[in-house]
Amino acid sequence: MSGEGKPVGLSADERVRRYLAEVDAALAARGVADRSEIVADLHEHVEAARAEGEDVTTLLAGLGDPQVIAAEAARDQPVGPAPYATAPVQPQRQPQGQPLRQPQRRAWPALVALGLVVLGSFLLGVVTQPVVPIAVIVLGWTGIWASPLWRTGEQFLGTIFVPAPGIVCAVALGVFAGGSETCETTSDGIDTQTVCTTADGGGSLLALLIGVPFIVLGLAYLVLLARLAVVRSRGA
Repeated sequence: MSGEGKPVGLSADERVRRYLAEVDAALAARGVADRSEIVADLHEHVEAARAEGEDVTTLLAGLGDPQVIAAEAARDQPVGPAPYATAPVQPQRQPQGQPLRQPQRRAWPALVALGLVVLGSFLLGVVTQPVVPIAVIVLGWTGIWASPLWRTGEQFLGTIFVPAPGIVCAVALGVFAGGSETCETTSDGIDTQTVCTTADGGGSLLALLIGVPFIVLGLAYLVLLARLAVVRSRGA
């Protein structure tokens, strides 16, 4: 079987298992040393594509004939003494009717990246020097873009919306801190007292009101990205 047809009576999971077994056997016959890694990469690629809704028949046909894959792998491997052929590694069998599970990927690096962006954005309104908060935000952005648990569009929107709540609060605090100060001096002929009051003229409240949509979007998208990371790390 070449992996391109659709055997009668086989489920999608069975066809995937048979295809991977054929690839592994072809690689073993040609003495490919890293065949386990090749089969594992194919397995992960297939399950990721299936999670996106791609048809198994079309997917396997696109991967190509197992013999062709083995021939290309044998041609690309370093020239050296021919290794002894060993028995093909059989893909892990799943109970009948249960889908193959995608190799697990950890969610905590992605969650830490989100936390760094949130922390850095809120620090902008607390510290006087923005160097450290900006560095923390950039570090978090790097983690977001490096994570395989999110798609490119999700990473792009996360870069924009996740720091939004902290930035809005930082702007509001900046407006409040920069409010006008009024001083009044009174004297009874003996003692002189000066009382100063600071008022932001409602500027900080206005900044918060204007930024409410950004705060809501930022928090909602933060929760969404965190949930996607956890779910996808479990292969759900």
